[in-house]
Amino acid sequence: MEKVESKLMKKIICLIILISILYCSKNPYYKKYKVVMRYDNCISDTLYVFNYKKPGINTMKYYDMKGREVIIMQQYTMCILEKYQVPIKNRMGETKYKRGVIMPVIYEPRGKAREYSELACNLYTGCLHKCKYCYCPAIRRQSLDEWANNPKARTNILKQLENDAKKLFKTDKKILFCFMSDPYQDEEAAFLTRQALLICEKYQFKNVNILTKAGFRAVKDFDIIKRNNWKFGSTIIFRSEEYRKEWEPGAPSIESRYETVKIAHKQNIFTWVSVEPVIYPDESLKVMQDLKQYVSKWKVGKLNHNKEIENSINWKQFYYDAKDILNGCDVYWKKDLLNHIK
Repeated sequence: MEKVESKLMKKIICLIILISILYCSKNPYYKKYKVVMRYDNCISDTLYVFNYKKPGINTMKYYDMKGREVIIMQQYTMCILEKYQVPIKNRMGETKYKRGVIMPVIYEPRGKAREYSELACNLYTGCLHKCKYCYCPAIRRQSLDEWANNPKARTNILKQLENDAKKLFKTDKKILFCFMSDPYQDEEAAFLTRQALLICEKYQFKNVNILTKAGFRAVKDFDIIKRNNWKFGSTIIFRSEEYRKEWEPGAPSIESRYETVKIAHKQNIFTWVSVEPVIYPDESLKVMQDLKQYVSKWKVGKLNHNKEIENSINWKQFYYDAKDILNGCDVYWKKDLLNHIK
């Protein structure tokens, strides 16, 4: 009886080993994906994730290079650029990773951001302006304080920018500096931005656009902008300095932005103003009245991601009031705003 049980146990063990071998032969690898996380107006740093799907389990888990679980939100994922299999562990239990390709720093925005520009480049991660309506901290899964307190230039950003610029030699596509941070948020950023503009000039970019709240700090680069017939833009959504302090506590004054737009206009630089997000319609209308004669193009868009304020505004009335003020002006109305007019 004992011999029978012993033989049975051996058979069971052999069967388990055989099943394991068969399973491993079919599934000896985790799958590795290079996934680029694309958000409404930017691409984050390239994220490398691994997944492993166990038999009978439909859920898929993703992990970054440090083994931390990553949640991929489908609406923010551009695409899987590259898919290949690599061993995760060798016989000694050591983890092995295969190196992937770095995503270009000049990228094509999607969604709402595409309305602003065909191409874009973010030089910094983080922004000192600490705007309360900024969506970037949520994208990066940070608090507003974390996002604003320690901004950093992206690693080797100028070298990467030059590599991308070579491939886009003499491009006439519109490129925007910057979506996720202000290119002139401090002196270091201003220096970096000037170097970036010189790279764009070197490779004869035809349609570079600046968007900033930084005011006078940007004037130093008007020489580059003017000689290349590029465009200078400023985000101005309030006339009131009190509202600016409440919503954009780290940003330069409204007066400095007004004056910078006027200086650019005086130098025959194409000027544009982004009145987005509209938070207090009366304030935005005052900006339009004040700067109408100095602005070559307006871009107007509503507030998003704040239902309480959004629902309190009569967007249709705002649109018609703004349209009256900007009568005869070149205006781009954001699609989100136009959806409320129908």
